Formats: sequence, C-alpha cells, structure tokens
Amino acid sequence: MRVLSHCLHCVQNADLVSQWASDISDAVRVASSRPQSLLVFINPFGGNRQAAQIWQSVAPIFQLTGTKCEVVETQWAMHARETVERLSTEDLQRQDGIIAVGGDGLFQEVLNAVLTVRARADDSQALAAARLRLGHIPAGSTDAVAFSINGTRSAFTAAAHIALGDRVGLDVMRVDSPGELPCFSVCYAAYGYMADLVRSSESMRCLGSLRYGLAGAANLLRGRSYHAKIHYLPSSSRSQGLECQSSCAVCAAAEEQDNSGLPSFSRPSPSAHSHSHASHWQQADGSYKSIMVIVSPCRSDMSPAGLSRYSHLSDGRLTLVLVKRCSVLQYLRFMATIPYTGVRAGPFAELIDAKAVEILPEGEQSCWNIDGELHTGSIKAQVHRCLVDVFSRGIETR
Repeated sequence: MRVLSHCLHCVQNADLVSQWASDISDAVRVASSRPQSLLVFINPFGGNRQAAQIWQSVAPIFQLTGTKCEVVETQWAMHARETVERLSTEDLQRQDGIIAVGGDGLFQEVLNAVLTVRARADDSQALAAARLRLGHIPAGSTDAVAFSINGTRSAFTAAAHIALGDRVGLDVMRVDSPGELPCFSVCYAAYGYMADLVRSSESMRCLGSLRYGLAGAANLLRGRSYHAKIHYLPSSSRSQGLECQSSCAVCAAAEEQDNSGLPSFSRPSPSAHSHSHASHWQQADGSYKSIMVIVSPCRSDMSPAGLSRYSHLSDGRLTLVLVKRCSVLQYLRFMATIPYTGVRAGPFAELIDAKAVEILPEGEQSCWNIDGELHTGSIKAQVHRCLVDVFSRGIETR
C-alpha cells in the first residue's frame, strides 16, 4: 500500500483556508517542542550596539510561529541576572525559554542566573527553572556561544533553531575561587597570557577593539611565565580527533562515563585533597606561559575551527591546556596556529582530558579570565555534563 506524503486541496473560500491554517498551527504547537512563550533580553550596549536592530530583523520569525516574546532591554550590568533571579515560580512556568540577544557576556549572565535559581532549596522554583531552554542570538564582538552551538554567527540561524524548538544538551563548567561567588561558564577559563591581555587592555578602552592587539603585543614581548601547582581528575571521555556535530556519537557515548563521588552543580567543585577518590587525581607543577581550562569548542571568527577543535558540546570533558615557559618566538608560533587548528599539543604545550581541576598559583601571579570577567587567586573547576539545554541541534555537516 502506498501512502501519499502530501496532498493538495484547491479551495476559493478564504475563511476556510484561514481556519485550516489556524488548526494546523495549533496542532503543530501542541505536538512539537516549539516554544510558545519566551523571555528575551537585549543588550543595547554590547558589540557594535546593533543588538536592538538585530532583534528587529529576526522578530518576524517568532511572529510567524505565533511565539509570544516578552522583551527586556538591559539598562545596567547584571540587569538580566537580577531580573531572572527575581522571577516567581509562576513567572518561570509561563516561559519555555530565555533568550540572550547580545554577546557571550549576556548569555553567561542569563546562564548564571538560571543555575542560581535551580540551586535554591525551593523545589518548585528549581524545577520550573530546570525545564527552561536557553538561546543565544549573536549580537556581540565574538559570539563564541552561538558560533559553537550552531556553527555560525548568523542571527537568522539562531532564531530559526529557537522558533523550531530544537534542543541539545550543553556542558557547563562550575568555577570556584576563594572569597567569591561561584561562576558558571560554557567557554573557558584562562590564566597567564590570555588573562594578562584582557587586564592590561582595560586601560586602553578609548582605543576600542584596537586595544586588544596592542595589549597582546605588549604582553607577548614581556614574555612572562607564572609558577603553579595543578591537580586534575582525568576524564574517562577522551578526545578522539573528532569534531562535534549534530547527533554526535562522541557526546552520546559520554552518557556511560562514571561521575560517582563528584558533587552536583549546586555544591563547590572538588579539591584534590578532599575528594573521596583523592588517589585518582594527578599533579603537574611548573612555570607556565598560559593555562587554559576549556569546556566547549569556543568557535569564533578568529578561530572558526574552535579554540579547542575537538572539544564537544556534551561529552562531560574539560580540556586542560598547559603551555610551559618558552621563548617569545615559540609562543608566537603556538598562537599563530590557533585560528587554523585550535590549540595543539607540542614540545611545550600539553593537552589533558579532565573532569575536574584545581590550580594553585605560586609566587608572582597573573589573573583569571573567565569568559571575559577577571578573577584572582586559585580556582577549582568541574564540568557538569548536559547541565542546561539550549535551542540548537548542534553543528550540521553537509
């Protein structure tokens, strides 16, 4: 028996056609995971100050799908976070997702707010927050989140994935440092050169984006290295030289790895000396030009293949990058390959797959650049597999 995949009815009754269209839309809305209501934050000050215009260009997509959007333009730093953390259980239940229209900083702000709510003792509020999907419509300077989950900085592509209700799990790294609130990251934490660059560029803000090139050159010529003790818990999920893609086999296989004994995301990241499996931790000690802890591919226009090419969206693995003391020329060569291949192991660069890390700086110290925010001192970090769902289907290859 043959079944027609589609049929065509020609009618001249406009009212009947409108009724059919309404009925079909209602059926699709009920039968799919398409969002019906979204809370949208727009950062009008980020990037090239184009976020509001970018939202206007994609808003018709949500109008066509009948998605209700509650739009909030942020007016000050942490406006989005404060708004989300004040939402009642009923407010959270009314939304199917929260969208950041801006740069990576706005997405991280929303992410941290949602996870803060999920960590509260109020079960009903935590459950309401846990069902929310997050989305990133790129309108910033780098947009590594949108680029990493969708493979492009296209605002239209990001909006289409949101409107269609696509879903993929995303790993999140919790970072704890003494005397500070925990922060959650879906990109990276960097110590040494990458953090010195951001710190020294703060005094050059009047130069705009040019400040990063000048600060980078100045710090490269200084040639600083920093001593640190590093403890890490090896991951059973390994880099296999495969890039993450839609319906990723590597991410699917990671479901089987054992994370017993590791704390939940609402508890501080483990220490090598206090963890129940302390004997499983390994140690490195030395002088390092740069230390990076990367949780996702971190794709951008500067490195389309990703800062960490073979990191995945949901394989429960951190990539610990240790760049030992080296000459200015050697480090320049290391940096020059990143746009094409991402970070690579070499004579003075080591890549380690880990589930948790603890890094203890000694002597003269740099600072930490965690997704653009600066922190000081030691850190403990742990990856939490598929901690949040995002509107995406992963990188689709032809």
